[in-house]
Amino acid sequence: WEVLKRLDRFTKPGTPSLIEKLTNLYFETTPPQIDKIRAALNTRDPVELSSQAHTLKGSSANLGFTQVAALAQRLEEIGKTGQITNDAAVIFDHLKHAYNVANNEISLRLKSSIDKAS
Repeated sequence: WEVLKRLDRFTKPGTPSLIEKLTNLYFETTPPQIDKIRAALNTRDPVELSSQAHTLKGSSANLGFTQVAALAQRLEEIGKTGQITNDAAVIFDHLKHAYNVANNEISLRLKSSIDKAS
């Protein structure tokens, strides 16, 4: 949240919040990435797993979603080994949970910010 609040300082008065823009984009684009990670795990495609996890790691880290980024990094590293083990499925389940927690937390914080501004 602190990362997003710092970024929001660049929002021009009278324009939509940068926090809202960035988080909306993240939460629109991330589910398809998660689906691609799931597909890579199901087909045991280490190259695709590494690529998709790398992308998710970066976007998550940029917005301060450190738990999602850390789990995506672990999946990226698994993909780079070329050996997709059962551990990857467990990590993937944790990643989905961390994503949902981040989504819920940001939604609540945005709602709270909007309510305070009203």
